[in-house]
Amino acid sequence: MEREYARDYVDGEEIPPLVIDADGVLPDGHRGSIHVERAAVRLTGEHQGGMWLWNGASLELGGRHQGSLHLEEGSKVVIEGNQQGSTHVGGGCSARVTGGRSQGSVHVARGGEFVVEVGGAHQGSVHNDGRYVLRGVRGGSYEGSGEYVEEAGSVVKRPIIRDGIAVHEW
Repeated sequence: MEREYARDYVDGEEIPPLVIDADGVLPDGHRGSIHVERAAVRLTGEHQGGMWLWNGASLELGGRHQGSLHLEEGSKVVIEGNQQGSTHVGGGCSARVTGGRSQGSVHVARGGEFVVEVGGAHQGSVHNDGRYVLRGVRGGSYEGSGEYVEEAGSVVKRPIIRDGIAVHEW
């Protein structure tokens, strides 16, 4: 059965989601939802809007994605550029931040994994019920019942209090 996707409204205009089912490079400058089905894709430019990876799809994020990123059904992402928005890692899925940044909350479901490699950074809160591995840098609150691994050489940025507000300086 084919999946149905909701339509987007961008600047008051109704826009159908972009559905990708073939390997390749994602279009630069798209505004609105992207759904990737069973394909290996790369983002080298910019995208604004939610992105869903389904059925074992994979994404190399070399550019900048502004919006939520959802990994479902065995999908995976490698973040070499910037993910600016929440990242939701479903069971059986994996996300790795290599030389880039994940800027936003991270939610890891049971059976999912989020890894910040040396040279990578995660700036935002974590809710972990799966596995979170830190080899690079992270800053933000942490909660959850999942496995948390902080390897030698990793850095956890502590907030400073400025005018009564906890602030992470990068």
